[in-house]
Amino acid sequence: MQGVHVEFAKILNAKATDLIAIIWGTKELPYRTPVGAAPQNRMSVRVIWEHMRDQYGSADDPVDTPVEYKLYRGSVALGGATGKVMVDFSHTGPENPKPEPGNPNLHPLDVYGESGEASDTPNKLIASDENKPVVARVKLYDPLTKGDVLQVRWNEKPIGSPRPIDPDQDNPGDEIDIDITDWDVIRKEGNNTKMPVIYALTNPGFTNPQEPETPTEVEITFLTVTLPKAEPQGLFNGRLTCRSLHFEDGKIGFRYLIPPSDYLKAGMMVALEWKASHTYAAPVPIPSAGLKASYGPISDDEAKKGFFWFIQPYQAHILPTWNSPTNQIGKGEVSYTLDVGGVPVSSVFSDTQVGLTQGDGTCDLTPPARRN
Repeated sequence: MQGVHVEFAKILNAKATDLIAIIWGTKELPYRTPVGAAPQNRMSVRVIWEHMRDQYGSADDPVDTPVEYKLYRGSVALGGATGKVMVDFSHTGPENPKPEPGNPNLHPLDVYGESGEASDTPNKLIASDENKPVVARVKLYDPLTKGDVLQVRWNEKPIGSPRPIDPDQDNPGDEIDIDITDWDVIRKEGNNTKMPVIYALTNPGFTNPQEPETPTEVEITFLTVTLPKAEPQGLFNGRLTCRSLHFEDGKIGFRYLIPPSDYLKAGMMVALEWKASHTYAAPVPIPSAGLKASYGPISDDEAKKGFFWFIQPYQAHILPTWNSPTNQIGKGEVSYTLDVGGVPVSSVFSDTQVGLTQGDGTCDLTPPARRN
């Protein structure tokens, strides 16, 4: 349920054809709502934005607003209830005809690198721009208010210092440059043919931030994105061995940590690949023992800490790395692929020796809890 609603307990003995009127502020809404044949225990009537805006008026502070509902049977009012709600639609900058932060009366910014300045080509960064100055150019709005501050966001990450607006020095219609030369932020957000860049307009004297109606889309596709390697778990002397095997719900296999990075994001899907070979010294790939999988969506916790990939079953994907008693050491490799700004980026394959010899043969697959 979106928007603002007035809610109240179900009205006892009301008829389906009875109508509910909402008075918000000093004026009734321009519509009345039927009770209906099967009203919920909590009744709810939506309040349109235009009515709330008009009742709030030109206030710059919170307004304690009376709210009332009345039940009508025909033209006869049968009672109702009253309450109050604190309303604060205050914001700095030009009038916003909508309730969202996106304000159509704020000018979108343009991003310029060194190459863009030279060729008058905004919103595109190329390889020669890397580690050189970048600015966000903003045409100022009307009116300007003392205390106004602009903060640029690159893919929703703050970039550059907040830029105070001084009405004694700045004028509506001026174009100002905000330094956003922070290549650490730019690199962390990766490549994107439509990188969203926007600014927020705030003022400590007003509650609600404002921003242009839509972000500016900046093309940046030259960055080299390096993902950390997948990490095999339970290594012994640098190898995956029988002691590295993970037992879980009757399944046996190896676990790899797909580590956190600037590019592993909540909500994304991750493509995973395991490659198996025997004879580590001169690897012989075993395609039938390979494995590809998809994992996700990534949770917030996994984005922060990484996640484990359980490679199983043992017989199909791990045991084939053991070739014979005289050729015991195989090779396991894992890579993963993330969507970075709409471009698939893969990690380098990890490279790990796999040794499955135990006694006169291969691993004892008895779960550890059952061993003497």
